[in-house]
Amino acid sequence: MTSTVRVEYQGGIHQLQATNNNGNHASPVGAFSKIFGELQAPVRATAESAGNSVFFDNVTQTIIITDALPGGITKAELDILHRITQAEAGGEDIHGRILVVNVIMNRVHSDLFPQTNSIKEVVFAPNQFEPTRNGAFARAVVSQSTKEAVQRALHGEDHSHGALFFRSTRGLRGSWHETSLNHIFTHGGHAFFKPN
Repeated sequence: MTSTVRVEYQGGIHQLQATNNNGNHASPVGAFSKIFGELQAPVRATAESAGNSVFFDNVTQTIIITDALPGGITKAELDILHRITQAEAGGEDIHGRILVVNVIMNRVHSDLFPQTNSIKEVVFAPNQFEPTRNGAFARAVVSQSTKEAVQRALHGEDHSHGALFFRSTRGLRGSWHETSLNHIFTHGGHAFFKPN
């Protein structure tokens, strides 16, 4: 069944509410078509062809289209965020993936990391992100869920409580993180920390 899409522009984010012909929520899929004299288009393909990112907010049942490069981030930096998030948290839920981006962005803006004020400098700082050393970063095949997480984080979704560090919960006991930092919370397979 072809879906109709109503476009609303709010701020810099374009929100679309997708409904099918019965008035029920549906994902906008399929080829271009004409319904009741109006041109209909597949939202994801159309938005991404214009350089935007698309994700579906399950809470509000809204499709959100955002600029692909928010806040002056370059395409290279976006690629770094996609790859490191996939490599670090590809097996986590969307919230866990957003948290990885939050920590990276917290470091970019933190006075505690004055030598790393770009995404690239944070991710490739010596001995900070294991996937940059073990090849997982280079091998990462970025999922749509990871792209969504990066976009949501870059557009302000932050669950980190200011965390500047995270690590796997495996092998946590007695680690430098546990003995030298303040544990804030654990989500999925990662524990999150701030300096003491």
